[in-house]
Amino acid sequence: MKLSLTQQIIIGSILGIIVGYVVGPNVVYVKFMGDIFLRLVRVVVPILVFGAIVDAVTSVELKDVGKIGVKTIAMFFTSSLIAGCIGMATITIFVKPTMVLEGVSTAAYTGFRISGNFADLLVNFIPSNIVQSFAEGTLIQIIVFGVLLGVAIQKTKDREDVNITQVLNGIKAMRALMMTIVTMFMVIAPYGIFAMIANVVGASGVQILRPLLQYVLTVTGANIVFFSLYTALVCVICRLNPIRLLWNVSRTMIVGVATTSSAMSLPTIMMDADERLGIDRRVANFVLPLGNAINTNGAAVTTTIASVTCAYVFGIELTTQYIIMIVIFATLATFGNTTVPGGGIVAVAVVFQMAGLPLEGVALFAGVDYFTGLTRIILNIVCDLYVAILISVSEGNLNRDIFYGKEQPV
Repeated sequence: MKLSLTQQIIIGSILGIIVGYVVGPNVVYVKFMGDIFLRLVRVVVPILVFGAIVDAVTSVELKDVGKIGVKTIAMFFTSSLIAGCIGMATITIFVKPTMVLEGVSTAAYTGFRISGNFADLLVNFIPSNIVQSFAEGTLIQIIVFGVLLGVAIQKTKDREDVNITQVLNGIKAMRALMMTIVTMFMVIAPYGIFAMIANVVGASGVQILRPLLQYVLTVTGANIVFFSLYTALVCVICRLNPIRLLWNVSRTMIVGVATTSSAMSLPTIMMDADERLGIDRRVANFVLPLGNAINTNGAAVTTTIASVTCAYVFGIELTTQYIIMIVIFATLATFGNTTVPGGGIVAVAVVFQMAGLPLEGVALFAGVDYFTGLTRIILNIVCDLYVAILISVSEGNLNRDIFYGKEQPV
C-alpha cells in the first residue's frame, strides 16, 4: 500500500522525534537533508507568489463583473484579515507560548525585518530593484510589484501594437512550472522534515513538543471561533436558519475533511451552491472558483498562529508593530495561495519569509499540518460559500425556496 504524502510526513516527524531524542546533539550530521529541503522551498516561493498575485489580479475583470467583483474581492480580503486578527488574538491574549528553543541560532538568517517607524515600513514595501527583491526573497515587495504589473496588464491588454497576452501567459506558465517543481520536491519533504525535527529535538530535547501541542489546539480553537462567528454573521445579515445553513454545507465540509483539498472539493462546493443553498448561478460561477484560488481564511488563521509560535520558540521579540504586520502578511499570503500537495507547508514558509522568521521553524509545524488542516480546510471552502450567499442576498437573487428544500433547482 502506497502511503500518501501526509502519512509520510507524519511518519518522518515521529521518526525525527525518536532519533533526535535517542542520538541527541550528534544528530546534527543529518541536518544537511533539512537544509536541502529549505533551499528548494526558498527558490520557488518568490516566483510562485508573484505568479499567483498577477494571475489573481488579471483574472478579475472589474469592467465586466462590476460591483459583484468589487464586493467579492472586498469580502475575501476583509474575511481573511478578520481571520488573521482572531488567530493573533487567540495566540497572544489567551495563549502565550513560553518555550524558547535552545541550540539553534537565527543570527545567520536574513529576511524582511520589521524595524523602524511606520512610514519607513511603508516605503520598504515598494521595491527599488525588483531583481534584487527576487534575489533576496523580499516577498512583500514582490507582491506589490505583482499587483502593479497585474493592473498594468489589465489596462494595456487590448492594445494592438503590443501582445500583452504573451506576457501574461508566460507568467502563468512560469507559475505552473514552479507548482510542478513544488510537487517534485515534496517527494523529499518527509526526509527533510525528519532531519530538521531530529536536529531540533536533539538540540533542545522532547520538551519542544509542548508548544506544538499548544499550537494544534490553538489553531483548532481559533478556527472554530472564526467559523462560528462567520456562520452567525451570515445568518443574521441574510436572515437564515443556522441549523439549516450548517446542514446545507455539511456535504461540502465532509468532502473537504476527507480530501483535505480545496481544489478537489470544488465540484461539491459548486453542486451545493446550486442544489442546497439556492445561490444565483452567475454569482456562484464567479465567486466560488475565484475563492477556491485566492480566499483561504483558514490559512490566515494558521499562518498567523504559526508565526507567533515560531517567534516565541526562537526567542524573537514581538512588538505591537511586528504583530500588526504579521497579520497583514498572513492576509496577503492568502492571495498567493497554492493548491499543490503540501501547500499548507508552503503557505507557512511564505509568511515566515515575509516576516523575517527563520524558515527552520517550518519543520516544527509541518509534522502537525494534517491535524491543523482538518479545521483549516472547512474555513477555506465553506467561507467561499458564505461570501457567495452574502453577495446573492445583496443582489436580491438568493433562492430561499431551494435553501429550505421547498424547491428543486432547474
